[in-house]
Amino acid sequence: MRTFERRDLMGTPSKVTLASPARPWLIAYLVVAVADMVARLVHAEVIDLIGLVLAMPALAGVLLASRPQRTRMIWLVLVSLFFSWLGDWVGDIIQPHVLIKIVFFFLAHLCYIAAFWPFWRHSVLRRPLYLAGYVVVIGVLLAWVAPHSGRLAPALVAYGITLAVMAILATGVHRLTGIGAAIFVASDLSIAVFTFVFPDQFSADGFVIISSYLLAQLLIIIGVIAASPATAAQTGAPRPMVEQP
Repeated sequence: MRTFERRDLMGTPSKVTLASPARPWLIAYLVVAVADMVARLVHAEVIDLIGLVLAMPALAGVLLASRPQRTRMIWLVLVSLFFSWLGDWVGDIIQPHVLIKIVFFFLAHLCYIAAFWPFWRHSVLRRPLYLAGYVVVIGVLLAWVAPHSGRLAPALVAYGITLAVMAILATGVHRLTGIGAAIFVASDLSIAVFTFVFPDQFSADGFVIISSYLLAQLLIIIGVIAASPATAAQTGAPRPMVEQP
């Protein structure tokens, strides 16, 4: 078993356990992720593209090899990874690439929303203060970026709202899923900022975007695995990011 230690809101250590067959897939994902991040730093575009083609299939392998029950959530998460995979590389070879990426990741987030919806009672939707934080931060960033995006502004706003809903619902699944979704928000909004507000002004923007994105997807999947019935019995009852009083 591969374990990841985490702490609940009371500071009590607990562990997320991956089945042994998932370990090679996890190693493969980490190798691909590191190679992709290095490729971004040195502007090795071919290696970067190969890494993006391989990353999400490896992560899907982690999920399936962990042997969770094939619940509705698991299937929807797999479909989300498929759309994420398409968004990772198809948008780099077909123009207009920004709009293509928005469409595929929009579909990916819709699948995540459908997967996480049954957990909404454990999410920040039941905690107005936490919820307000998500709404204010994402709303302010969208209000800042949208005027710079021209004709893509409606698509950008719609995507941002969908992204926010996904991140909010993810907090009800598992703490790691909630953290991963929050990092996903930061990664995607950084794409918008670097693309529309400060284009070509930061040499390391690609590295920041890809590293945060790959980390976000990994944390989301590990949290989903921990929250699935087959693995929850091994780690104790899965805890949402924000627990009810």
